[in-house]
Amino acid sequence: MKIQFLGAAGEVTGSRHAVEVNLAGKTRHFMVDYGMFQGGRKATNKNLEPLPFSPKELDFVILTHAHIDHSGLLPRLCAQGFNGPIYCTSATYELLKILLLDSAHLQRADVERAERKQKAGKWRGEMPVALYSREGVEMTLTQFEVVEYGQQIELMPGIHLEFRNAGHMLGSAIAVIDVAEDGSQSKRYVFSGAILG
Repeated sequence: MKIQFLGAAGEVTGSRHAVEVNLAGKTRHFMVDYGMFQGGRKATNKNLEPLPFSPKELDFVILTHAHIDHSGLLPRLCAQGFNGPIYCTSATYELLKILLLDSAHLQRADVERAERKQKAGKWRGEMPVALYSREGVEMTLTQFEVVEYGQQIELMPGIHLEFRNAGHMLGSAIAVIDVAEDGSQSKRYVFSGAILG
């Protein structure tokens, strides 16, 4: 198994972990969280950076909770070609129906405000970018699959997932992932997401 930390390493936002495993002689890819970097133009540039592989190569995404720094780029990922399932708890899914739509609305409002100011000659610097639309969010919401706490499911032969309550916010989960790669015993990997507080 290989894990790449593509965000939330050396900083708080942009939680994204790319995981690569070998199953039945084939390399499989999945993500744990796909969050938005937050905090000015530098964060926007990071949100626009491409993955080191095609989103079409991803088999699935595991989402630990609904905070935008863990979930906020999922509509962008889906628009770039990811069409697999996104696993989360039911409470996380219900919150995302609100949070992702609100995120799309705020991004569009920022762009419109900047365009008005630019037209009036009052805008300085680079224009903001809307990373996705309301329609993109609505399409993304069709890809979610709910897994309840304590329910162990097989994501594909050789990979099992169980969510445990993280206590961070409504629906937040610790993702317990058991992986049996080719020719090896099953190993357990635990992604805490965010815990309490």
